[in-house]
Amino acid sequence: MLHLLHPILVHATVSFLIVGGAVEAFGIGRGRQGAERFGGTLVTLGTALLVPTIVAGYLAQNTLTLNTAQASAVDGHERYGLMVLGAFIPLLILKAWGRGRPPANLRAVYVGLLLIGVALAATAAYAGGIMVYELGVGVSAP
Repeated sequence: MLHLLHPILVHATVSFLIVGGAVEAFGIGRGRQGAERFGGTLVTLGTALLVPTIVAGYLAQNTLTLNTAQASAVDGHERYGLMVLGAFIPLLILKAWGRGRPPANLRAVYVGLLLIGVALAATAAYAGGIMVYELGVGVSAP
């Protein structure tokens, strides 16, 4: 059952982080507070979902038998997932420090780091897609 939970969580998490990050960066860059708030809410939800998504991935991995190529792909995907967590947790802390918004003197830094986090999330998602759709991890016998 756990191999089914991870894909559900990961699709929501990745969607919230990528779309939310892009919308929040747009809102900050263009001074559109509504877009900034909406994107920030999605980023917060995506960040909150990261831990259960990663835990479900680790638990699902324990149910699989992997060949060498698949194991290597899973390891890479795990590393990207942890990098995404490492990128978004500090952003959330920075926003909390600014009481829901990045502090005015750090907004440009925040946007730059946010876009790096979005790129990492997209890379992790792409690596997961390669792992599943090209290598058959979790969907076919090794």
